[in-house]
Order: sequence, then structure tokens, then C-alpha cells
Amino acid sequence: MKVALAQLPFWPTYMPPLGLAYITAVLRRRGYEVAVKDLNLECWTRVKKNHANPWDGFLLDKASNLKYFKETLMPVVQTDLTIYAKKIAFSDFDAAGFTVNELNVHSTRFVVQLIKKMNPDIKIFIGGPEVYSEQNKLLEDVYSGVVDAAVIGEGEEIVDELFECWEKNTPIDQIIGLVTNNKNTNYEKAKKRPPIDFSKLPLPDFSDFYLDKYMHKQIPIMMSRGCVAACTFCTEFVTWRSYRVRTAKNVFDEMVSIAKETGINSFYFCDSLINGNHEMLSELVNLILENEFECDWVAFCRADDRLTKELLTRMKRSGCNELFFGFESGSNKILKLMNKNNSVETANRVIADTASSGIKVHGLFIIAFPGETEEDFYQTKKFIYDNRKDLFKVTIGGTLQLPPIAPMSQRPKAFDIKLNNDGSVFFDDNGKWYSKDGKFTPEVRANRLKDMQNFLEAIKVSWDPVPFERTQLSGFKKLTTKLQEKYQLRIFKKEEKIYSSNFSR
Repeated sequence: MKVALAQLPFWPTYMPPLGLAYITAVLRRRGYEVAVKDLNLECWTRVKKNHANPWDGFLLDKASNLKYFKETLMPVVQTDLTIYAKKIAFSDFDAAGFTVNELNVHSTRFVVQLIKKMNPDIKIFIGGPEVYSEQNKLLEDVYSGVVDAAVIGEGEEIVDELFECWEKNTPIDQIIGLVTNNKNTNYEKAKKRPPIDFSKLPLPDFSDFYLDKYMHKQIPIMMSRGCVAACTFCTEFVTWRSYRVRTAKNVFDEMVSIAKETGINSFYFCDSLINGNHEMLSELVNLILENEFECDWVAFCRADDRLTKELLTRMKRSGCNELFFGFESGSNKILKLMNKNNSVETANRVIADTASSGIKVHGLFIIAFPGETEEDFYQTKKFIYDNRKDLFKVTIGGTLQLPPIAPMSQRPKAFDIKLNNDGSVFFDDNGKWYSKDGKFTPEVRANRLKDMQNFLEAIKVSWDPVPFERTQLSGFKKLTTKLQEKYQLRIFKKEEKIYSSNFSR
């Protein structure tokens, strides 16, 4: 069979999409001819010199808005999307697959509908993070028959079984993990597929990607899937369901293989956390050091008591340059509400040990979490202030929106979120939620986020906004005078006097 795979605009162009590389490898293992295209990258390469580049931070985050997409983004990429759709429809492709995320859902719908209109016989399948949400609009295309199959969750085994059926011309409705237009398949049933042992998958195939054109000359890689935690704001453990880790030897062999094939020895670990299994992480580090494999890498990491100074020192020697930590808050009360299962005290120790090991500390924070008081907010500012010399960068975001499948969205009553009469979350016309007492409004949360930005500017800590919330902060103006900086510090000192007695208790 001949299969087309694509990632369509819009999405950041930091590095090649790992999911497509895995699906490419699975289909080529079956002996198929696979044509992979990162049309998102090609469009970005063509227009990035324009002064109104849609891939620039604040503009990119608006791509999920249908009105903005139609009026502003579609004119930029419509020709590219149409040409690609015609190529797939009128060439000899048997099937076409698309990876779907929050920002490219509208362009994907346009392309699949156009392909099916021009060639009803071609098989179309979709997968990716956006497909996992039952509220996504692409499921409408599945139920109408425009899309033949939607892959829910991990796609490698499901896609393998899907093409086995298509090749033999047998029904696909019995494949757990698929949603089709057959009434016997449904979203809830599809989610019940057991997690896969992804250590048995073929190595991802990046051979069709133009690796030198991405913003970062890095290759994405995964040591594990899932998460050992179950944070109430997060969807990682919901999506992956269980934590699984590959052997250190398997990961090391992949790193060596990729470096030989691509000439790139810089890696970005896409794991929810690199240290879900400290023993396996330690073994990987030892393999890199013992084999004198020259590389550099970055990863997400958990502030954990088992993350010792000795391990961090070896990680640095093995090429680790930067670690992203989800500290989230400087308040132990809020950390408990988040179900983080760690503490401010542990985070302080980990920051000091990581920085002294020579690894950059990139802290991630959620501002205005449900239940956060002014005192909790001050504690987060104090946490950052106390560690300011060891923090390389801070990324801040808020809870301006609620991920539909996150636990806090499934149990909103536990977080004092305002509900409708039927028990569902109340959202205003802009999709924003409110606290039950009406005091924790979107405006209050947005202002608190901007207050944090002003504070970070005043204490000279490098920061950036979390993706998908840049548009909420587009009106922010950086502090420009010493007077403004002193004003922010005076506010902080005033808060310190108010709340310091609480810390001593």
C-alpha cells in the first residue's frame, strides 16, 4: 500500500514530530511505501520572513480560534493546503493519515474534507492529542464518514492492526482504540485499549524530515510514557494511563543510531518526566559516560527526594544542559490541592543541587490555581525570589481554561468551581470559568498572572508565558524604569510583612 502522512499548520516548528516518525516506522515495517510531509514546517519556511508571521508566539496561540483561523490564517496557507489535498487525492495513494493538535484542527478538517470530496475511495485516518478529547470537532467528520478512522491514544499498534484489516479487506470495527462511523465503535470503548509496551516498537524514522530547517537542531526522543504522578490539572496520566519505561540500553542504542543517521547528537526528551524511574535514568547516564558518547540533552524532570546531587552531577557529565521542573507553586497548600505529592522544601533543595551541578533550572509555574489566595500567591513569589540566582528561566501560566479531560474538570465541585444546574462546569461566552462564590473571576486570574510578570521583571528573572496563553498576556508591557522596579519590590516587601508571621507559625 502507498500511504501519505502529514502534519499540517499550525504548530511550533522547534523540531520534527515524534509521533509521525513512529507511525512512519510502523508502516514501513509492513513494507509500505510511505510519503511523509511536515507541511507546517514548509509553510513556516515560506512565510517566516514576513513581519506578521502567524507562527510568532502571540499569533500562533490564536490558531485554535475558528474565526481567527478563517479570517487571518487561512489566507496564508489555503493555497498550500489545497495543493497538498489535490496531490493526495489524485495520486495513487491508498490512505492518508494526519496528526492533529489543538492548533491545526481547522486546517486538518479543511484538507480531509477536500480530499474525500475529490476522491471518496481514499482511506483517511487521524490521531494525536486533539483526537483524544471527545469534544473535538474532527469526530464529526468521523461520524459523517469523511474520516474513516480516528485513533484514540497510543497509535502505533492500532495503526498496525488498522492496515492489517484494510489490506485484507476485513472490518475495522472490532479494533479497540478506533472510532469509526459504525455505531458499534464509540469514544469510551476506544479508550479501554490496554497501554502498549512501547519498548518493542521500531525506532522512529526521521529520514523524510528536513532536519536542518527546524528552529532547533534537536531530535525528540522518549524514554518513558505516562507519569508517576496524578496532578489534578494535568492530562498526561489520563492520556497515557500508566507509566512505562524503556530499558536504558534501548534508549541509548536509539540515541547512537540517530546520531549516526542524521549527524545530530542533541536530544529533547519528550517524557512527562525523565526521572519516573531513577534507576533506569542512572543506567542511561552510565551508558553514555562509559561509551564516551558525545551528546547534549534536555528533559522534563520531577523535584524528587531521590534526585540526588550525585545523580545530577553525572547527568551533567553525560550532556544534560537543562531540566524543566514543574514546581507550579510556592505554597504547600496549593501543591496539595494539585496532588503534586512533593513539597516546597524538596523543590528548594533540588534547585540548589541542580544549579550547582551546572545544569540550567527552568521552572514551570501555574498562577491562580483554584483555591489560591493572595497569601498563596505571595508564597510563590517568595519561592522564586529566594531561588532567583539559581533559576535560569521561569515559564508561567494560569488556569484561564480547563482541559476537558483533566481531573479538576471532571471533579469541579472539589475545587469550588461554579457549576450549571446539571452539574457541569459553567463557562461564559469566552469559555472562561468562575469560582463558586464569583470572586475568582477570569479578570482576577489574568491580573494575578500579569502581577507575576511585573514581579519577575523587577527581580530580573528571565521568563516567558506558557504556550496557548500568550494571547491572554499580549497587553503586557515590560518594566522600563528603576522607579517601576522599586515599586514592585516595595509591594513584595509589604506582602512579606503581612504574611511573615504566618510562616513562623
